[in-house]
This record gives sequence, C-alpha cells and structure tokens, in this order.
Amino acid sequence: MFAIRLLTAADAPAFWNLRLEALSAVPEAFGESAAEHAKTTVDAVAQRLANSTPANFVVGSFDDSGLAGTAGYYRDTREKRRHKGHVWGMYVAPRLRGQGAGKSLLAELIRLAKTDPNLRTILLSVSETQPVARRLYESMGFVHYGTEPVALRVGDRDLAEEFLALRLY
Repeated sequence: MFAIRLLTAADAPAFWNLRLEALSAVPEAFGESAAEHAKTTVDAVAQRLANSTPANFVVGSFDDSGLAGTAGYYRDTREKRRHKGHVWGMYVAPRLRGQGAGKSLLAELIRLAKTDPNLRTILLSVSETQPVARRLYESMGFVHYGTEPVALRVGDRDLAEEFLALRLY
C-alpha cells in the first residue's frame, strides 16, 4: 500500500536520493543527467520544496519503506503562457510499479493543478523508450501533439521525445 502527498523540505534527502536513482537507472527517460543532479545539494532541494506553491510543487508516493515515486509540476508565468502547466520528473521505483502508484501520483498532480482556474492545459514529454509511461499518460487523457526526433542524446544514442497535452476545457 502507498500514500500520496505533497513533498516538503523535510523530504529533501529522500527526494534527492530517489531522483538520483531515477536518473541513474533510466537515463534515457529524463532530460537531466545523474551527474548534473549530483551537483545539486540537498539544501537546494529543500529550499525548492519549502517554497512550493499551487503553481510549483512535487507530489510523492510513500510506502512503508519511504518515498518511492515522484511527479513534479510547474506553471508557466509569462503572460501569454501562464495558462499552461508542465509535468516533470515522473518516476516510480520498481517496488511500487504495477500497483497504481504512477496513476495515483498523476491524478493527484492533476487535481492540485486544476485548483488554478486559469489553467487550460497540462503538458508533458516522454522519451520514445518509455512506452509504459506513455500508455499511463494516455489513459489519463493526455493526447500526442508532436515529436522532437533528436530531443535527447544519451551516450551515443539519439532519442526522440513525444509531447502530450491534457486539455482542461
């Protein structure tokens, strides 16, 4: 069993470690590398989590062993783009996969994001190497709107990234 909640500054060490795990285990799924993340301090992560707002937050999935999944959200702030929000850093540790943790994380993220009456669309991207994640997003109503053919370069591999949108109107 698992529980979903907003992460706070107290969760920073667990979040930092789980993020490093994700970036190391599936580097082709993220735009940030493990080496780049390793340069970020736990204190910097704690500061970001302490400054969470309805327009910028991270939700986490917890089991008896601790933090096991995360999904981040931020809303654009520029005048012509602030109707759009973005999902980032979606990851579920192997021990919770197949139990609905990913769907629950995304559902809570969407619920929280929708408290903004000006939000019209939630956007995300998914690497071509992540068909299970794409199916999850599509099952939640996200639809494909484009592909960047060489979005990520991991080692000597060029990877495409697909862009999906959830319209809220």
